Amino acid sequence: MLNLVVTQTASILAADESPSLKPGLDANQVSPGVIGFLITLLLAVLIILVGLDHTRRQRRLQNRFDYAMAREEERLAEAEDGAPVPAEDSGEERADSAGNGSHRTGGESR
Repeated sequence: MLNLVVTQTASILAADESPSLKPGLDANQVSPGVIGFLITLLLAVLIILVGLDHTRRQRRLQNRFDYAMAREEERLAEAEDGAPVPAEDSGEERADSAGNGSHRTGGESR
């Protein structure tokens, strides 16, 4: 079945003429040219940079999560031992005392 489809497609393509431009058009008039190449190159570079940034942010988020989970396990272990458990610090107080209220240091994300 597949062989029949391939054979028929090949015969149809062989019977057609090679594609050509309509009369009155030049190949330079319909090609993207240097500007099209530069825009395509710019888009490719931007996509790569966005992918790298996304990967970096995902790693940072995973590290913050791992750190928060480790702190929580330590806090629970201390609570089981009977040691006094300090109040949970959200990180906002430290950021305010440092003079930069927009900086968060805990495992929070925006």
